[in-house]
Amino acid sequence: MTLEQARIHIGHTVAYTSPARPCSSRHIDERGVIDHVDHRWIWVDYGPNGIHKTHPDNLRLAGATK
Repeated sequence: MTLEQARIHIGHTVAYTSPARPCSSRHIDERGVIDHVDHRWIWVDYGPNGIHKTHPDNLRLAGATK
């Protein structure tokens, strides 16, 4: 996901995948909602875990395929 894509999709659900997993076995670790975007990070509301900055490379729109 790019920062521009995230700005367009504020309020939408995204899927987070851990950068520690090999690309061939990456799976969804968590889902959240895009809260806002700054010059570097996408801030995602992960519900009970709160809002956290997340690198764009680790997000995709929920339901989207790579």
